[in-house]
Amino acid sequence: MMRAGISLMTVDKNFSYDTTGQQASASYSGYLLQQYYDGDRLRGEKIDNGAATYYLRSSVLGGQVVAEINSSGALQRGYVYLDGELFGRAAKQPGQLDPSGAGGERARE
Repeated sequence: MMRAGISLMTVDKNFSYDTTGQQASASYSGYLLQQYYDGDRLRGEKIDNGAATYYLRSSVLGGQVVAEINSSGALQRGYVYLDGELFGRAAKQPGQLDPSGAGGERARE
């Protein structure tokens, strides 16, 4: 069981958690992941080895992720919902849909 606001270190890996117990960072040789959360404890930003991803959420869909954008504001991935459930992930190319999210999988990063 993890305690909030602590850091754990192994021989070559380091993990830190914020005061709510959510993972804030993970690192090992040549790699760094940082995560930031909003007031609802939902991830709003991820910096994966220097590449930032921002999660845009819908209040109508109860905080579900509807899009991921990079630090330049370019769309990286869009999510499509049907009856409140994830139906698919929109590809970067317009008009294409990846139905791999079908079956009730939730995009609650």
